[in-house]
Amino acid sequence: MLELRTGRRLGRVIAVAAPKGGVGKTFIAVNAAWHLAEDAGKSVGLISVAYGGREAPRREATVAEPIARGTVRSINNVAEADLDDVVRRTAEFADFVIVDTPNSLSDIVAGAVAQADDVLVVSNHERTGAKGATSLLGMLQESGFDMKRAHLVVGETTRDLSLGIEDVLLLTGVPTAWLVPFEPSASKFGPAAPVAIRAPQSPAARALRAMANGILAQQQPGPRNLPIALPVADFHRQGVAARR
Repeated sequence: MLELRTGRRLGRVIAVAAPKGGVGKTFIAVNAAWHLAEDAGKSVGLISVAYGGREAPRREATVAEPIARGTVRSINNVAEADLDDVVRRTAEFADFVIVDTPNSLSDIVAGAVAQADDVLVVSNHERTGAKGATSLLGMLQESGFDMKRAHLVVGETTRDLSLGIEDVLLLTGVPTAWLVPFEPSASKFGPAAPVAIRAPQSPAARALRAMANGILAQQQPGPRNLPIALPVADFHRQGVAARR
């Protein structure tokens, strides 16, 4: 957790990362931010990192006033050179800071993870998505990151699943993960429109709301271990129920 020079704790920073594009990373980041604000009344800063990396244009960080509770403030296309400063400034004025990282295993992703209290590693049911998540989890482990603070989120980006959940867990080497069922409207409205607005009673909306509640349950200072993971047995029960 970041701290001010006065020792006061700042807002909680959560990095959302996936080396493979198209697995629903931005979808997860946007919906987590929305539920933390709308359902829990938290102030949330949602930062998207410029895909240009070091070549992205620099700009002065503009976060300089409190973010109202129950709202999300988006800070878009932050350059790598500005990321540390923007995250720190945003954390001074928000309860939560969600960092939507680029689809890569790069220095900018490593920088976002270094500032994070927790990391949501996003995969889908495709082999390439699961392999990308595996690579990222390996990078975190090798760097000494507390793996209790790294959490696998598996989203159903299509009705036709090429891998079962057991296969995804086997490839990634983790015992548990959080499942977000397929939501048909996601492809129509894009990742920036929260599911809870367009389909509030859908299985995906319920799963995302439960994920946000899990984040809230462990927001106090101390060792990070978000309860956003389900045992495989529960995973199957939730997945089967969601598709009925």
